[in-house]
Amino acid sequence: MVGNAILALSVLQTLLAREAFTYALIGEDLSLRELAPNFQTFLNNADIQKGQSAAEVFDALIGSESVIRDTLKEENSEYGLEYIHFSQPNQPLRYLSLRICPYHKNAERLFLLIAEDVTSAALIEQRAIQARNELRLLRIRLNLENANL
Repeated sequence: MVGNAILALSVLQTLLAREAFTYALIGEDLSLRELAPNFQTFLNNADIQKGQSAAEVFDALIGSESVIRDTLKEENSEYGLEYIHFSQPNQPLRYLSLRICPYHKNAERLFLLIAEDVTSAALIEQRAIQARNELRLLRIRLNLENANL
C-alpha cells in the first residue's frame, strides 16, 4: 500500500513538473485557498493569488456558482468544463479542461479544482470537424453535378 502511495506521488510530481495539469483548493465562497506549486506558471499569470475568486481566474466559471455549490453538497459528483478557451496577453492560444469536485480537508469542506491543458486534443477535434464539413460540402457539390448529368 505504501509503495502505491509513493508511486502515485511520484507520478503526480512528474506531471506537475511537466505542466500537464495544475490544481487548487477552493473554499465554499469559491475563492482560491491553496495553489499547486505550478499553478501560476501553468496559467502564465504570476498575479494569481490566494483569496482571489476562481471565476476571476477562469472566466468560464462565471455564472456557474450555484452548480458548483451543489457539487459541494454532493448533489453532483463533479462539475466539469471541456475545451474552454484560455488566453493570456502575448501567450499562445490554449484550451483547458476544468474539473471541480468536493474535497474534505480535516473538517473543512472545499473544492478540488483540476485544470488540464487539452490544447492539442481541442485542435485535433477542430480539424476533424473542419474536414467533416468539407466532405459534406464536396458531397453536396457531387450530388449537384450528378443531377446536372
